[in-house]
Amino acid sequence: MVRAMNLSVHFVGGPADGRDDEYDTMSSPVPRLYLTDDDDRWRAVYQLSADCPVVGGRWQYEEVPDRLGRPYR
Repeated sequence: MVRAMNLSVHFVGGPADGRDDEYDTMSSPVPRLYLTDDDDRWRAVYQLSADCPVVGGRWQYEEVPDRLGRPYR
C-alpha cells in the first residue's frame, strides 16, 4: 500500500512571495512549479532552491525569470 504525504512549500520572490502551500497530491518535490492566481491575472514559474531547499520543514521554491530575464506576469 502506498501512503500519500503532503508536501509543504514556501515561495520566494515574484507574485507568490511569502506564500505557503500544502500539496496533498505530491509526496516529493518536483524541480519546477507553474503557478497562476485564481483569476489568471498573473503567472509565475518557480524552481526548487539549490542553496537552501528546506527551511522550517517547507521546501523553498524561487521565482524563475523568462529567457529575457523578465518575471512571468
